[in-house]
Amino acid sequence: KTCQGMTAYQWKDGDNVIGSARFYNEAAVPGAVITTRWPATIKGNRNCSMITQDYAMTATFEEAGKPVSEEKTMKYRKILAASLREITGKTVCARIGKYGRDYTVQITVDGREMPSSSNWLAFVDKNAGFTLKP
Repeated sequence: KTCQGMTAYQWKDGDNVIGSARFYNEAAVPGAVITTRWPATIKGNRNCSMITQDYAMTATFEEAGKPVSEEKTMKYRKILAASLREITGKTVCARIGKYGRDYTVQITVDGREMPSSSNWLAFVDKNAGFTLKP
């Protein structure tokens, strides 16, 4: 019962939500769990967000289940911001689709498909005992 990332949404009004995610990004910050929050808009079966510097600069980080120091937080935020440089200022949409009995998520950046960012998706109860993949 492990996941690469877990995302939750809190409805604000209409089609606007606040997303929050806890995930691993081994390429950017190896060994740390990253938590981010961002505004998003639901458009049909797509969840779209404009990626800004705030996405990285408000992220928090944990190692071995504990928050990292302020020094490491600042270092990790800079690394995360650099890893997002190509998509900062662009609209990223996640489109949920069905493949047989399974679900997938396809990512677009400013409308362009990003097959390398597509992944399998599962809807799970937050109390079902899933954890992030180390």
